[in-house]
Order: sequence, then C-alpha cells, then structure tokens
Amino acid sequence: MSQRLECSVFLLVICVALGPGCGGSDGPLCDATDLENALDSAMPGDTVTVGECRVSGKFRVPRGVTLTGAGAALSTIASTGTAIIFDGDDATVANVTIENGGGHGVVGIMHDHLTVRGVVVRSALGRAALGFADVPNLTLTDVVAEGPVTAASASSVPMNPTSTQTALIGIALARVATATLQNVEVSGFGSMGFAAQASATSWTAGSASGNLGIGVWLFGGTTPL
Repeated sequence: MSQRLECSVFLLVICVALGPGCGGSDGPLCDATDLENALDSAMPGDTVTVGECRVSGKFRVPRGVTLTGAGAALSTIASTGTAIIFDGDDATVANVTIENGGGHGVVGIMHDHLTVRGVVVRSALGRAALGFADVPNLTLTDVVAEGPVTAASASSVPMNPTSTQTALIGIALARVATATLQNVEVSGFGSMGFAAQASATSWTAGSASGNLGIGVWLFGGTTPL
C-alpha cells in the first residue's frame, strides 16, 4: 500500500470515529430534525448549512459553530416562539431569514464573541427580534429587523402593547460590553426600534425608522451613531 493511500485510509478512519463534525461542515439541510442533530453534534469550527428551503423549529447554535443559509432570500428558519439561541461563545448566524411568532428571533445571553451577519429577522409577535444580555462582544452586520407595524396598521396597535399583541422591540441590548453594528435596519416595531441598557455600542450605517413609541432608547453606556 502506498504512503498516500495509507494516509487517506487513516484519515477516513479518524473521520468515521469522530462523526459528522470531522469534515467541518454539514448540509445543506432542509429537515428540522436533521438540522437539530447536525447542530447538536457540531464541533468548534464547523459550519452547518440550511438549504434553499423553509425549516420550522427552535435551534441552538453551540460554541464555535456557524449556522448559515444559502442567503436570506433563499433560506428561512421559522418558529412560533424563539427561533435561534446562541448556546456558546464564538458562534455565528449568517445568510438566512428568521421568522418568529413570539419570544425572540435570535437571542444570546452570557456568551462572548457572537456574530449575526447577512440576516433578516421578521417578528410577528414577541419581546425582541434580536435580544442580547451580558455579552462581552457582539457584532451585527448587514442585519434587517422587521416588525409587523405598518403605516396602515399603526392605529390598531394598543397604546402600551404586550408581546402577545405585536412585536415590541427590534434590537434589545443589556450590559453588552462592546456591540458593533454595521448597516443595520430596524422598522415596524410596536414599542421601540432599538434599546440599549448599560451597553457600549458603535452603530454605523442603517436606521431605526417607522417604529411606534421610541426609535432609539439609550440608558447608560455609550452609543455613538
């Protein structure tokens, strides 16, 4: 057996032993169970890809893993409640549309170096399209957060709405040490477009317009716009 063939066989044996994460990627996937299993078994550095389809469910993105789609116009993850939960440091969600009917579209709490890139979050109901708390480093790039409120429907939204009546906040940050927002658009929410509490935020390009109540709410921290 040649040295090259011996090496190939050795690597094949190692990959079989380590399982789906060995190759560094899994997908494209269009079945919710397959997607959940791929994320559960993914290792740091792996990429799990959603196909050109619509997948329903709530999914957790573990430490060091990238969950990506084929593009926000092609791949959708939908949930009646919270859709995506960051479940570890150094994780990324990219190139996908996320639809949530409650809770959050994307949420991350007490994890570091979280990235959302090339993502559209459409919230029909819930607390925040994107919500992050106690996160040392957060990056949002080319992100669109869309609520259900339009000029035509604004008059039907209660004065002090609840999360079961509309989507309340586009982006909510609490105690985020460093948040970098680039080309982020927020519109159509019933209470606030963007809310940051005790967070240091840098926001360049984008807008928070067409929201009821408050467009941008800042309490403590710093947010140069």
